[in-house]
Amino acid sequence: MESNKTVAESVEVDVVANGQIHLMLITSSGGDLDQKDGRQLRHMALAYKVPIITSVARAFATAEGSRA
Repeated sequence: MESNKTVAESVEVDVVANGQIHLMLITSSGGDLDQKDGRQLRHMALAYKVPIITSVARAFATAEGSRA
């Protein structure tokens, strides 16, 4: 049976709250469910002060910058 849960609803808040997540890469395809999911993940990241990257290009730039 398929679940209608968003990714944000499936993520254990404890994993974020316990500091096991150090960075979130959140991208969007633009669909309604995807926008809801992204909004929930951003709120969770902000609540626990987890840095957010919102595009693949920015993720690559961050990785390059961390190598320097």
